[in-house]
Amino acid sequence: MRKMISLLMALMMLCALLPVMAEGADLTGTWYLNALKVGETEINPATMGLEMSFELKDDGTGAVSMAGEDAQSFTWTLKEDGTLAIAQNEDEMVFTVSEGRLEGDIGGGIGVFTREAPVAEAAPEHVAAESEDAFIGVWTLSKVDMEGNLLPADMLSAAGLELSATLTVEAGKASVVLNFLGTELPAIEGATTLTDGALAMTVEGLEDPIAISLCDNGELHAVISISALNTSMPMYFAPAE
Repeated sequence: MRKMISLLMALMMLCALLPVMAEGADLTGTWYLNALKVGETEINPATMGLEMSFELKDDGTGAVSMAGEDAQSFTWTLKEDGTLAIAQNEDEMVFTVSEGRLEGDIGGGIGVFTREAPVAEAAPEHVAAESEDAFIGVWTLSKVDMEGNLLPADMLSAAGLELSATLTVEAGKASVVLNFLGTELPAIEGATTLTDGALAMTVEGLEDPIAISLCDNGELHAVISISALNTSMPMYFAPAE
């Protein structure tokens, strides 16, 4: 009888350990930064050209890799509360663990890691509009194209680059009002004509008209000059709410 009781107790202890062991074993492998949360904003890191991943090995060691940098080693443990702790030198990062997802503070934001690498958002395709009616209305800045990376407008503010823009299109004319770092810049405005399915806005002082194009996702695209930065930036505008 004593042997039977001892055997049952051993089996109970083994069953108690199995979920932790299984969860720990399931964590091994490569995890990719799939989303980055900054405040209320969540972005796809691939849109910023940001690549980060780490590998968890079954011996409790691992390595983190970032684009353009050498991999750095660390150790990892699964805590009693079910969180994952990654230690590197004297620093420690703690991640909550859920099915197919790790989430934790990676410095400057909350990183969400998954088994799959993120895919960068493809730039919207330009389509020809049948009339200027497709453009008429009030539009607000949704994202900007920075060297091929599409950044949401609210992410710019989270990064300290406070930029907003409003594009207003009426019959035969349009205007763009930019607000940069809390300062409203002089309005960019001019007459418009529909040419080859896009609006051409003629602005005094500019050699070439500003092309305002309709995109297949319902947004508008235009390359707008930012006088405060002495540069121009491709911008996408969504209908104002």
